[in-house]
Amino acid sequence: MTDLDESSATLPRVVWIPVVIAFMVFLPALSNRFVWDDHLLVLGAPFFHTPSMWAQSLGEPLIFSPNHFQPVALLSLILDVRIAGTSPTPYHFTNLILHLVNTLLVTILAAHVYRESVKDPSSGTRLHDDAMLVPVGAGVLYGLHPAVVEAVSFVSCRSDLLMTTFLLLALLADETLQRRSILRPLGVALAFLLAMLASEMAAGFILVYAAWQFVRGRARLWPVGECWSKAREHGSLAVTAALLVAGGLYLYLRHKVLGQLYLSDPGLESIAGSSMQHVLLVARSLAEYLLVLAWPFGTLGPIHHNTLPIPLGDATARAALLLAILAVVGSVLVVRRAPLRGGLLVAGLLSLLPALHVFPMHLRGGGYIAERFLMFPLAFFALFAIGFVRTNSAQASRRLRLALAATWALACVVSVGRTVPHWRDDTALWAWAIQRAPLSEVPSTHLAEVYNNNGDPRRGLKAAYKALDLNAMNPRAWNHAGVALHALALHEQAAQAFEQAATMDATNPTYWSNLATALVPLGRLDEAERIVTRQTLKMNPEFAEGYVVLGAISLERGRPDLAVRHFRQGLNFLPPGEAFLTRRGMAQVQEPHRWVELALRFVAEANLEGAQSALSQARRLGAGAEDLARIESAFSGAIPR
Repeated sequence: MTDLDESSATLPRVVWIPVVIAFMVFLPALSNRFVWDDHLLVLGAPFFHTPSMWAQSLGEPLIFSPNHFQPVALLSLILDVRIAGTSPTPYHFTNLILHLVNTLLVTILAAHVYRESVKDPSSGTRLHDDAMLVPVGAGVLYGLHPAVVEAVSFVSCRSDLLMTTFLLLALLADETLQRRSILRPLGVALAFLLAMLASEMAAGFILVYAAWQFVRGRARLWPVGECWSKAREHGSLAVTAALLVAGGLYLYLRHKVLGQLYLSDPGLESIAGSSMQHVLLVARSLAEYLLVLAWPFGTLGPIHHNTLPIPLGDATARAALLLAILAVVGSVLVVRRAPLRGGLLVAGLLSLLPALHVFPMHLRGGGYIAERFLMFPLAFFALFAIGFVRTNSAQASRRLRLALAATWALACVVSVGRTVPHWRDDTALWAWAIQRAPLSEVPSTHLAEVYNNNGDPRRGLKAAYKALDLNAMNPRAWNHAGVALHALALHEQAAQAFEQAATMDATNPTYWSNLATALVPLGRLDEAERIVTRQTLKMNPEFAEGYVVLGAISLERGRPDLAVRHFRQGLNFLPPGEAFLTRRGMAQVQEPHRWVELALRFVAEANLEGAQSALSQARRLGAGAEDLARIESAFSGAIPR
């Protein structure tokens, strides 16, 4: 019986312990609502709620960027929509289940990685307690780490969770299919392809796989000839070739579906800055991720803000550069002294590469790291950390390490319990974000939107102005200020705010539509109509709010017949849950006096057919006898004798 066969006998009894603990600790997240980008991704994307558009949507980029090609993540959300509609609990449940699956996979991988460490070196017999401790410890470290709160509580992190699941499955396939020369490369490559189709952040896995082979003793760093022969001996070359083929297939599918591999964003240059600033950004990102991994108590937040590009004189960034250098050098030293743990550390650092701005990313509002990007790297750091509590050491040292690990786990439980409520709704999230990132305009911008949506325009205006104090070139803050001013009946000021937003971001149909909305009560109907037809609907012919504005313009012009047509067009493009946008207009269309006035207008214009239709509508809506008599009298005078 092999070591793996021996250890597998204990797996059914131990692998569920971290899963059950993590489930109990994260259970409160199921009561959270949709927050942040969830409103756009789940509630604001019409195709999610239109079954006929599901297949088409899988071949389109994610709404946040033309470079996000994530059909596997979209498919999982579509399945949630099909089952749950717009109730947030099932979406959070899916995220939690994915995290529990990942916790289970880390636990099993730990049993594979450390199976040699659970033997008595003198007798070779298995130490039963140790066999349970190592995988359970790794699973607990991963499953309870506070950095995973964002991914579990934020539905929009589905892609990161799925990517992690498939990459961990790829490593597990590499372990369990060692003797299957064909299935092993196919299994690893398929899991990698699915991970790439869940999130582009999986691209660095090929480098991670090389480090993993070193961890498992299937590859050497030097000399090259021996490294090559050992890789061939263990079948690693075939798997690597399969990974390269899978990567090529992904690029082909991406280009075939999107028509391009990558669209450049000129704004990314302003994030990276000069070459030295770019180096500082990479180092600062690495240092911050390592800090969150090592000490997630008080370092978490939805926004990790920094001035971008990083100033050359930033002392913190230079200290981070030194820390990054020490981390790289330290990992090399650890590899020399303890190849297994050192290899895990190197694999963890390599898995962070896609998130380190080597190729700059735009996280908005000065954000430069996001905790959701730690879901896969955290697996390696959990496997690395559990190596320090391996029990083939002195009894006193063992007890001390176990006590420290237990204290850490308890601190994680407390931290998770305090952090999950911050994600319960948008108000709690952005109030917390202001505390965590007071120099970022993003929290105040979102808080302004929350207050406006909750019917509190005065607080919305205050939050919008606070965001503009931090960044006067923030079109979203100008837009939210305009919404608040419009709700306060300050239409002239609202129009000015909307115009600022539309000028700063001329490609956003919402800003133009809102500008037209503000012009309607000012009586500038022709100008409002031109904006909607030449800007809003020209950019997006299916933009529902544009038709709503046209309906409002038609009502102001005394044309309820045109208004009802526009409102119905808008309703066709609105996702479920947002029909309220047309509710007020449709209620006004049902007012009989509007149809009475329209009938009289048509009679005066000698449009007797239109007048008759308007009269019928007025009768249907319950117009008074006196109004109907006025129309009949007008008809009598208009019909030739």
